[in-house]
Amino acid sequence: MQHPLAKVVKVNFPCTEVKILEKIDLGYLTENYKVSLDGKVFFLKCYRQENQDQIDEIHRAKHFFADGGIPVILPIKNNVGIPYFSHKNRFFALFPFIQGIIIARDALTDTSIKSLAQMLAKIHLAGENAADGFIQTKMKPWDREKFMTDSLQIIPKIVENLNNRNDFDLEALEIVMFKLLRVLKESKILSDFDLGTYQLIHGDYHEKNVFFDNHHEVTHVFDFEKVVMAPRVTEIIRTIDYVCYRNNNANWDYDLIEVFLYEYNRLFPVSKSKIINAFSAYWIRSFHSLWLEKEHYLLGNHRIDPLYAGYYQRLKSLEHNRNQFLRKIKSFTWLEK
Repeated sequence: MQHPLAKVVKVNFPCTEVKILEKIDLGYLTENYKVSLDGKVFFLKCYRQENQDQIDEIHRAKHFFADGGIPVILPIKNNVGIPYFSHKNRFFALFPFIQGIIIARDALTDTSIKSLAQMLAKIHLAGENAADGFIQTKMKPWDREKFMTDSLQIIPKIVENLNNRNDFDLEALEIVMFKLLRVLKESKILSDFDLGTYQLIHGDYHEKNVFFDNHHEVTHVFDFEKVVMAPRVTEIIRTIDYVCYRNNNANWDYDLIEVFLYEYNRLFPVSKSKIINAFSAYWIRSFHSLWLEKEHYLLGNHRIDPLYAGYYQRLKSLEHNRNQFLRKIKSFTWLEK
């Protein structure tokens, strides 16, 4: 039986035969497919966003970065010259199928970390040239009131499930209470931190959203769904937290952090004070976030469940090791103040 999407793809692109070869389950919120059009293999992406203006922004940003020399995997235009199409209120795009290498986080070497840092610096150098208002999506401040509203919906859902003696629910309750206590104590807001000017950034840059070659050099950048106007230091810190954190010792690899920042700073200098401010803001934002809990308890998405244990470990690590992190940053004499 033909997959329903095959007919839709065939209508949108010049081909005679479409086959959905397999579903690609690499993301926790995505629905992507490996497809063939007249025997040639492509990648079919379904976007999470359901607003066409957001889809237009994503593609505008992709082309902007590509024009700025970033090796972005660009979508293929359909029969009417548009790089996406809609089906049942969802948006899809067809991409070339790239046989790239994805390196697992714990397997990232000094070389791959250097290359990740260099590519991020290049992305930010290009993004600095985007005019103010190039896209409307702008980094939002953390929202204490929204956190309180969401937690009041989530906590009763967790409590309802506790009769089942489910370890997931017990851990979830512990995490939400962990966050709630810190939100109640925190008084700082985003504007209290000097993070620098807002510019176009990737928004979700880490090792799973790039391809490497056999020499551990980044060859392609993809997944721009979280593209946003924001201070670049916020993405530097987020990327470091992702690519330099090691589960085996529940802490960051500080040697890798030094490698990453040195390479980034070599191409696009950044001040020590802004990195420190960004880290402090990142910590506050992290405990104002309930996105995993909302996905599980309010939206019924259990695909994110495998993320939860590691997420809590990283959250506790942020708290327990943040002073060590800041001391390390302050020790980098090659960073300007």
